[in-house]
Amino acid sequence: MFRLAKEQMAAFSAAARKDFEDRMVLHLHERLPERCGAMSEATMRGLIQDGIAKAASQGITSERAVCAHIEAMLGDAAPGGANA
Repeated sequence: MFRLAKEQMAAFSAAARKDFEDRMVLHLHERLPERCGAMSEATMRGLIQDGIAKAASQGITSERAVCAHIEAMLGDAAPGGANA
């Protein structure tokens, strides 16, 4: 049996997080074009990272649930969203 060093696990984790962010940028542009179309990629990534952190603080960790959480955040912030 082999073991991964903490540094290796952190690298895998960072790569998986980057992959998720990449997929979320594309997904959000497709799903919420009116909200995300004018955002820069840096802004989008910041929102996604914030959403990941907020979801994790609430015990939400599955990709599907984190995605739904981020979509809700963006919907709530959009004109006419739940918090409008």
